[in-house]
Amino acid sequence: MGALLTATGICKHYRVGRERVHAVHDVSLRIDRGECVGLVGESGCGKSTVAGIVTSLIQADAGRVLLEGRDISAGSGRRRNVCTAIQMVFQSPADSFNPRLTLGDSIIEGLINQGIAKQEARNLTLEYLGLCGLPKTFADRYPHQVSGGECQRASIARAIAVQPKLLICDEATSALDVTIQAQIIDLIAKLRRELSMSCLLISHDIALIWEICDRVMIMCEGEIIEDGIPSDIISHPKQEYTRSLIEAAFLSSAWGGCCS
Repeated sequence: MGALLTATGICKHYRVGRERVHAVHDVSLRIDRGECVGLVGESGCGKSTVAGIVTSLIQADAGRVLLEGRDISAGSGRRRNVCTAIQMVFQSPADSFNPRLTLGDSIIEGLINQGIAKQEARNLTLEYLGLCGLPKTFADRYPHQVSGGECQRASIARAIAVQPKLLICDEATSALDVTIQAQIIDLIAKLRRELSMSCLLISHDIALIWEICDRVMIMCEGEIIEDGIPSDIISHPKQEYTRSLIEAAFLSSAWGGCCS
């Protein structure tokens, strides 16, 4: 397939009082074209910091991020190109929308910023809302007028409307009810197939995402400690931390040979 995105040796630390805390330490990763990769770990392990560095929202202290061989690290001057090529879906969909704009206008605004004419932008908005399972009437609704699941669908529609090469979902379902979580994951899987996108799914719950991922990376205390095919990691985890994640997600009851 070939590499779409590679990150090599990325590090990020923060000052907490007099202490220097490593949020991310020497992380390297690769996402191929059309590949769906999961990044799993408990809250505070550095997953969102990795996402911020990959999208150039956070400047790493060390390391490089390449998109199709071009350096897109924060400070490289290519932030505008990153906005189109990499889109992000966040945990709280309502907070990612301007409350004074309708859902449709929020999507249209992003398309116009990409140089698309207003009427074409509106037509595309309705098309992508439909792809995400929302009726055209939702274009005229405000974020507070829809449910959390519907708002997240609109957030995904906004992200894919600019036809990104990589979609990053950072805990995109954790604020939703369990049944809605499954629907959103199914939607992401469907869109990935139909639009031939690469995906990076960030979650603390391996049980939620492993079935749709080609590969899963396990992150602990700022480092990636395992990387492999989901079924292999679930059946034969190499690290005790990975084993505990799987057990906490109740996968062991569904997999007879899990964690053997």
